[in-house]
Amino acid sequence: MTHTQPLVFTHAMRPVALGLLLLQTSACDNANDDSAGTQTPTPEEITVHFTARFGDEPFDCSAEYSGVGLEGSAVTPLDLRLYIQSLALIAADGSEVAIDIAEVAPFQSAEAQVTLLDFEDNTGTCVGSDETYTTITGTVPEGDYQGLRFVNGVPEDWNHGDPTAAPGPLQVTAMHWSWLGGYRFLKAEVSSADNPEVTSVLHTGSTHCTGTPADGIECAHLNRTEVLLEGFDPNTDTVLIDLKALYAGVDLAQGPRCHGQGESCEAAFSALGVDTTTGAPLSTQTVFKAVALD
Repeated sequence: MTHTQPLVFTHAMRPVALGLLLLQTSACDNANDDSAGTQTPTPEEITVHFTARFGDEPFDCSAEYSGVGLEGSAVTPLDLRLYIQSLALIAADGSEVAIDIAEVAPFQSAEAQVTLLDFEDNTGTCVGSDETYTTITGTVPEGDYQGLRFVNGVPEDWNHGDPTAAPGPLQVTAMHWSWLGGYRFLKAEVSSADNPEVTSVLHTGSTHCTGTPADGIECAHLNRTEVLLEGFDPNTDTVLIDLKALYAGVDLAQGPRCHGQGESCEAAFSALGVDTTTGAPLSTQTVFKAVALD
């Protein structure tokens, strides 16, 4: 402690003064001990890997895949892009610990805490962008983690903004619905290997919306997939997007076109874990899985 005047003790005052000093010293020591015991864990860098496959076969814009969909169709990929938000690890006590998403332009936004994963590379039968992006990087406090949780979607605060003024991942016009003033959360497209003119389109995003971008937009069906992968270890595991599971109940021979709502969306939405009648998340999904990291 610092004093502006020296302390002078008389013989009578000395026991009382010494007692006060001892109490003050003890209080300071206890405060220091409490502070040391509640220190914030050191943040550590983390990378969550994603991969896409048709069953056991890796996603490739130049490949052909057989036995896909309700009728076992042969297809070639056209596009596969999706947004990820609310990425968190599951601690040993079951609590969620958010991963602070790093700024990695143009695919990750620290401001919006959203990432655009892109598996197509504009080669072969695919039409999109040249670059791919299949990981999410950020920081998380050191700890014992035993699971992963995330949402396939765009945070609601950003979902209805102007894409030209948004952070990088949200400026991709191919991922935006101008007619709904919101984003496509998932864009998956394939064509028939026998007849390329027969294409199947699967686009998810919030629907049944009212309002305007200027006054605000509200959507009755949020249509966000919520994923929980128990036992996930980011050091040894990757998140698999299984396209055969996504299309398992879809008749690709008919070239269905799902734009977020309607009968053509029902089978794929069920696989994604979204209730087509309400837009609410279901308790299970079959598309996203934890597998060993290659």
